[in-house]
This record gives sequence, structure tokens and C-alpha cells, in this order.
Amino acid sequence: MVLLFGMLAVTQLDRMIGRRPSVLISYAISIIGIGLLWLQWHPNFWLLGAFVLTFGSMIGSRGPLLTATAMKIFRGERVGTIYGHHFDWQRPRFGVRLLEAAA
Repeated sequence: MVLLFGMLAVTQLDRMIGRRPSVLISYAISIIGIGLLWLQWHPNFWLLGAFVLTFGSMIGSRGPLLTATAMKIFRGERVGTIYGHHFDWQRPRFGVRLLEAAA
């Protein structure tokens, strides 16, 4: 549920201050959340709640921004190239084809 609010907040922040600062703020809030989780020496409801609010709200907010940034940099046919290579690496046969091409 916090994910939805985080995505809406980062989208609004992107409109107000720009893409790069909003991505950096999103990363900073996620790092703060990880720091809050790291500070828990014993079970603490408030630190866990703060972690869920900070890290959980920013976990899915950077994906659309980074995709839009990649589409801005690699315009036209090159957009498919960057995402096509990404998905090729995830297929199991890609390593076999890579070895065959090297031989």
C-alpha cells in the first residue's frame, strides 16, 4: 500500500524538480530506510514501521523513472537494443549461444 503513495509522490516530485534530483531523493530515502533497519539491535516497532514507510514506499518508484531516462538517452531504435540485451542475458540459452559464437 505504501508503494502506491511512494510512486505517486516521486512522480509528482519528478514534475516539480526534475528527473535526476527525484531519483537521487528516492535513493536517499531508501538508504535511510536501510539504515533504520540496521539500527535495530532489539525488536522495535517504531523503527520497523519507519523502515517500511521509507524503503517500502520507494522500492518501485525508481523503475519508471529510470526507464524514462533510458528512453530519453537512447531514442528511436536504440531503446529496443538496451532492453533486448537485458532480456537476452536472462535466457538460459544465451550463454550457450555466446560460447558457440566465440568458438
